[in-house]
Amino acid sequence: MSGNKWLKQEIELLKKKYSNNSKDDLLNTFNRHTWKSICKKARTIGLNRKHFTGRLNRPLLNKLCDEDLESYYWIGFILGDGCITKNYTILQVALQEKDKKHIYKLAKFLNTNNVYFSVSKGYVNKKLRKKFKKSKQYRLVCGDSEYVKQISNKYDIRMNKTYNPPEIFIYDKFSDTKLLCIFIGLIDADGCFYRSGKTSFRFRIEVTKEWINFLKYIRLRLLNLYNIVLPEVFIIDTRPNICCLQFANKKINRQLKQFALDNKLPILERKWDKIILKEEEKVLFN
Repeated sequence: MSGNKWLKQEIELLKKKYSNNSKDDLLNTFNRHTWKSICKKARTIGLNRKHFTGRLNRPLLNKLCDEDLESYYWIGFILGDGCITKNYTILQVALQEKDKKHIYKLAKFLNTNNVYFSVSKGYVNKKLRKKFKKSKQYRLVCGDSEYVKQISNKYDIRMNKTYNPPEIFIYDKFSDTKLLCIFIGLIDADGCFYRSGKTSFRFRIEVTKEWINFLKYIRLRLLNLYNIVLPEVFIIDTRPNICCLQFANKKINRQLKQFALDNKLPILERKWDKIILKEEEKVLFN
């Protein structure tokens, strides 16, 4: 362990965390290295811990139960890329290195610095028939038994949620505005836009088949809201454990982006930059 080479990303993170984070926090963040190796690297690059107070910012998880629209956006994101563990006491969100700025947005929203860097091992999920490559990740870890349970109860987010989706009736009480925020957050976690023709992009989201009723519910709410026709949710033939919702409706894609911008949602720019609004078209093509 002590002989592992320090990565550039780890060194940059060490500069931010070494002076103000606890030993346990640093060991969790740099889990490829021993405490001796961490201290040695810190000395090498001129860091010290004289300002460490022994306190970490307690995550403000209560904000995820607030009624502001950004809270609903992050709930949608957590539905996709988050998880609840340790008997409903820990909330975690993990993202690949390319989206590390986004996880720091969530950390800032929750007023916490509990973001850890790690290198995940590659593996094959036989049930999903999908291979996951080795990757560098940034993981936000928040512990608070009171508010994690409140979040779980309000949005029906369960442990092992990949195969245990929320009950649909829970989301009936949310207005169209709040549900759109949740949907946009879910898009940023599990959805994508890919080119369909010269000027348009098709939306697609894939989840485990256990979530098929949840996707059907989202589709129905979109139908009622926009008064349009959308394709049915379907099971993928070559991957029978996965269901999918996709459409190439430029109007909806644009309206979703405009809604996110109007309400100042912290959307993932690399995805939504593909959707060009009419005003942006004028700038690009005139």
